[in-house]
Amino acid sequence: MSFRGVGEHRLRLSGMLPLLIPMLLQAQEGLPVPLDSGALLRMHLFSDVTQGRLLAPASQGSPSLTYCRYPAPPCTSVLDPRAGTIAVAQIIHLDVATGTRWKHGMAIGGVVGGVIGAFFISVGSGLCDTDQCRGTMWKSAAAYLGLGLGLGAVFGSTSVQWRPAW
Repeated sequence: MSFRGVGEHRLRLSGMLPLLIPMLLQAQEGLPVPLDSGALLRMHLFSDVTQGRLLAPASQGSPSLTYCRYPAPPCTSVLDPRAGTIAVAQIIHLDVATGTRWKHGMAIGGVVGGVIGAFFISVGSGLCDTDQCRGTMWKSAAAYLGLGLGLGAVFGSTSVQWRPAW
């Protein structure tokens, strides 16, 4: 029985330990990055995940974050019942919203609308006898494509895109 592999793993882990310690202590030091008020955050806590919009700017080293729960109606002040304060030490991981996925939704909607429009062109063209009728089929297909693009963009805009803050 060889214990050679065990020693190598211990050596690798002990070599990685100096890299891991700052990450473990990061939550205890305070906020590592400045955040502007109004930023939409997703906070991963020890027990659950909470989303909120910052009510006050948070600078580096801030011990806590004051936020308004999201999705919900906007808070009128820090004293609003939906407002909350959470210690930075309780946050394991923090994500900041960078926009929405409207382009992705628009692409999916365009494909679906294009397929429906192509179906109507293929079925309708066989039923048409005149060029005017075929022109109407192409306009209908373009309308389905446009409807698919628009609805896809609307549905995609409801999906928030996140990037890790720390």
